[in-house]
Amino acid sequence: MSWIRSRLTFANVAASLALFLALGGGAYAATSNALVGSGGVIHGCVLKDGTLSVVSAGKKCPKHTSTLVFDQKGPQGSAGATGVAGAPGAAGAGGAAGATGATGAAGPGATSYFATVAANDDYNGVTLANGVIISGGCPDAGSASDNNVFLELQAEPDTHGIGGIDLQASGTDASDGGLAALDSDNPGGTGPLVNGTTSVDIDVIARSSQTASNSFYRVDFHAYYNSSTSSCEFWGVTVPAAG
Repeated sequence: MSWIRSRLTFANVAASLALFLALGGGAYAATSNALVGSGGVIHGCVLKDGTLSVVSAGKKCPKHTSTLVFDQKGPQGSAGATGVAGAPGAAGAGGAAGATGATGAAGPGATSYFATVAANDDYNGVTLANGVIISGGCPDAGSASDNNVFLELQAEPDTHGIGGIDLQASGTDASDGGLAALDSDNPGGTGPLVNGTTSVDIDVIARSSQTASNSFYRVDFHAYYNSSTSSCEFWGVTVPAAG
């Protein structure tokens, strides 16, 4: 310590002590607790010529010296300011709803039919707007006959279209389940006739050239012979062509 007192001056006391604490003060304080007072305070005595001597904790400086007190640890720094919270982001705009599509034009519509005809009676059927007639009958010739029920297509009587063609029909027919092609292009209004023992069917597009529009209808008809009642049932659907 005499070596330190002979070479340190008051002018460089603070720098020397700071260097002492930075380089080894922590280890020195840990091993030489006699020089460090409670709370980490170090006491020093300075002569008039600036010589500094460090005294043990609890001892007073001699007369004609000045007392210096150093903290082993610097004061705690102030807390940093709290950052300002960011503003919430704006909500995204929703997409516009799609426009409702226009209502489609009404279809041409379908018409259904049902009738029961007694034995040996005729089914007068229907006459369509394009001049086609759907008819049939229930001859009731007996179960052994192939003519117990029939369906027929024809044009309205006494009508004649361009080129003499009164009725056109194309599609299929069936007699007792046997399917066949039907293709009729007859002048004079006569058309196909389909008969059977138990059931007959006609599924065609048909028109009569006696009408100005010459438009087609879809014709789907069925007829059934009921042997237990000796009667016939007729049912079907017609659909006009659109436009």
